[in-house]
Amino acid sequence: MKIAYVLQGRYDFRVGDAEFSGGPGTMVVVPRGAYHTSSPRRVASGCS
Repeated sequence: MKIAYVLQGRYDFRVGDAEFSGGPGTMVVVPRGAYHTSSPRRVASGCS
């Protein structure tokens, strides 16, 4: 089992077939052997 805890920023997660995002205070528990990914969410800059 793996545990991820977001301290700052926003992240996109995938655990098995589930996809979700989370910000500060989010905890993600990944069961042993489950496929998983995480990546920081990019913030689009404003266009003028």
